[in-house]
Amino acid sequence: MKIARKFLDCKTSFLLLAGLILILMLPACDLFKPFQSAPQDAAPGEILFADDFSQPTGNWKTGDFDGALVEYRVGGMRILVNEAYRDAWSVAGKRFRDVKLGVEAALINGPLDNHYGLICRYQNDRNYYVFLISSDGYAAVGKVRDGDYQVLGSGQMQYSEAIQQGNAVNQIWAECNGDQLTLAVNRQTVIETRDSEFVEGDVGLLAGAYETAGVDVFFDHFAVVQP
Repeated sequence: MKIARKFLDCKTSFLLLAGLILILMLPACDLFKPFQSAPQDAAPGEILFADDFSQPTGNWKTGDFDGALVEYRVGGMRILVNEAYRDAWSVAGKRFRDVKLGVEAALINGPLDNHYGLICRYQNDRNYYVFLISSDGYAAVGKVRDGDYQVLGSGQMQYSEAIQQGNAVNQIWAECNGDQLTLAVNRQTVIETRDSEFVEGDVGLLAGAYETAGVDVFFDHFAVVQP
């Protein structure tokens, strides 16, 4: 069983996710503006930002970093972690307060013992919230504060039948609304918890490896919605 200690340690072919569509059924608005804040009069369900990664927009941080690779790849965003006990991430260059964000993601190669998902209220590399699942069926809502990881709520990653294991595609939703932090996977709420330390910040994507490196995750159809 995955436990908090593991998360604190920083806790086959290439899939094409083209044609998979986030079911938003909502009007688009004001996309791709750097350091964008949510309008005060945004209606519930209004799309505040969206990216299908079909072409670079200049907002996301990409590159070949020490032990990790973040790149646009075949109409998606790829994060490859080639170092054990390492996380790699990219943020969108936005600023939001209360939001709901979603993405479709799948492991394309590497160990099932991994984690990947969404970032909310990102302050800097050492302070943000994370909403994670693993390819062997576990989930967590966590906080990184001054570089230290904490699993919120239960204190450990929780197994969920909602997660499609292996190389399957998962639809991940995270909601940061006031002090309420909610993780949903494939339309099922799997974790609800509370924390009030970070009230606004950037949004993004994250993947990480544990003991075995080579975690390779593909993300597509990213969206930020007014809750």
